[in-house]
Amino acid sequence: MIQPLRRRHRYSFVALAVVLPAIFTAGLTARRPLVPIQPHSDRILLTMPSGAAMVTGARELWGSAVDAPDLLVYWTADEPELASLPVNARLLGSLDAARREALRVPQGNRNRGYLILYSLAWQKPVGRARVPKEMP
Repeated sequence: MIQPLRRRHRYSFVALAVVLPAIFTAGLTARRPLVPIQPHSDRILLTMPSGAAMVTGARELWGSAVDAPDLLVYWTADEPELASLPVNARLLGSLDAARREALRVPQGNRNRGYLILYSLAWQKPVGRARVPKEMP
């Protein structure tokens, strides 16, 4: 009486050993990606002190520094050194947010100020650029 049960169990386990990996592989290939893949825009939006909106390229401003992880955009009126973040720097927002919505640039003195790119992951500034001139 036990032999037929053992034979049935053996056949069912052999069948499961073939079918389960096939189902698992089919499920992995059929699922949608977890993160939607969107085209990566290099354009950022800035709102100037006069209220004018400006679109500029992140790579035009900072070059390859935009490839650093977890980037924040700061503004300062004085020319910064890249050794550390200036004390008077004001946070404008993240670089990813600047690609979706405009960052407001504060009113500066005669030289319009500087934009600083700060990497949270590396805990240091990775790039700086002058605030672009407004178009009349």
